[in-house]
Amino acid sequence: VVPDFVREVLNPGEIWACTTCRACVQVCPVMIEHIDMIVDVRRGYVAASKIPDTVKTALRKMGDTGNPWGLPQDDRIAWAEGLDVPFAAEKKEFEYLYWVGCAGAYDPRNQKVTRAVVSLLDRAGVSYATLGLEEMCCGESARRMGEEGLFQLGMVEMVKEVFAGYKVKKVITQCPHCFNTFRNEYPQFGVNVEVVHHSVLLRDLIAQGKLSPRKANNVALAFHDSCYLGRHNDIYDAPREALAAIPGLAINEMGKNREEGFCCGAGGGGMWMESPGKRINHLRFGQAMATGANTVGSTCPYCLIMFDDAIKYNNLDDSVQAKDIAELVAESL
Repeated sequence: VVPDFVREVLNPGEIWACTTCRACVQVCPVMIEHIDMIVDVRRGYVAASKIPDTVKTALRKMGDTGNPWGLPQDDRIAWAEGLDVPFAAEKKEFEYLYWVGCAGAYDPRNQKVTRAVVSLLDRAGVSYATLGLEEMCCGESARRMGEEGLFQLGMVEMVKEVFAGYKVKKVITQCPHCFNTFRNEYPQFGVNVEVVHHSVLLRDLIAQGKLSPRKANNVALAFHDSCYLGRHNDIYDAPREALAAIPGLAINEMGKNREEGFCCGAGGGGMWMESPGKRINHLRFGQAMATGANTVGSTCPYCLIMFDDAIKYNNLDDSVQAKDIAELVAESL
């Protein structure tokens, strides 16, 4: 008789509950990379068509429309309406490609962040262009949810072709998930670009005197470390240094911060899935409020969506805000 534990150590619910936040890797004394194994198991589930309905829907949208929101490609530049945005097809020479990402392009809340980033790049005189309608999903969510074929054949190949066409060498992203994918995963497929997250670029532009936050922004800010910027890529200081340049802004650190930060719940495909029990973003929002802050600051579109949801859930729209670092810097200029 085969004992039960040999058959199944983890059940599907546990496999799909993982947000790939890397906290387990952080505390593991023998440095086991749990995420790779969990995503591998998900690949097996995808191959066997044993996936939750919410995952199925997200993957179908990505396959059909090229983005997890399932919105038409023509809407990808809706955020740019009324702005003089340089597109790569028209501007042949540029130093940076500004990769907007699906959230920055399609999510109404994050479109405001995209517009803020563009205003800052313009003000600092950065030489950049965006892909406009030629941009597509980098495939991060597809890969985390175990749909490796869609990631490699559908998305990596298309991005590779476009990057080669414009001889892209440097990329700016506002999404830590896109950042991580370009920095740590695309090189496996022959796509090697220098990728900078907008929080790092803003810190550098402020240090160089190209952006000078002068207007006092009197907020008490609970700053949230995005898992994919922090634990996955060890970027903790840059966003804090950029925020520290804003007069009047006080950073209220949460008990769980930096390497020990607490996930917002959206990573690893969590953005598209429903999990049972108390929602992770509501728990994290509670930790932010415990600092006495009236604003939650983030550097990730998914985190921003999650905090906005928690603010609405708690009926605090009038007294608490969730802001991206780019918005806070832009407001202070």
